[in-house]
Amino acid sequence: MGGLRLVFTSAAVLAATMLGGCTRKVESNLSSQPEINISQAALSAYNNRYLGRHLPLAFAVSPDGEAFAYYYCDVARCIGGIQPSQEAISRALNDCNNEGHGQCVLFAVGTSAPRKYRLID
Repeated sequence: MGGLRLVFTSAAVLAATMLGGCTRKVESNLSSQPEINISQAALSAYNNRYLGRHLPLAFAVSPDGEAFAYYYCDVARCIGGIQPSQEAISRALNDCNNEGHGQCVLFAVGTSAPRKYRLID
């Protein structure tokens, strides 16, 4: 039993070391933000891909509701670790902005309630 405990402890130390460079946790209350437009494709990606990930971190949508981008964590070595971080949010927003549909906004952070939306499809 002692050997098993040592292996578990070593794994926990390794995971903590890998997450050591995480940025600060970001709190989200997007559900109180103004309503945005979102396409069926973007909403489907949010519900079926983003929320289906092990640790969803940030989901951004363009002003026309057509473009979107998201960041998630499937392993211990990821931006923000197990908590949404400013870096994860920035990357999701930047990737969405790069789609050329205007200045994107956050739709969701982590698994918190998403922003209010109007389906445009």
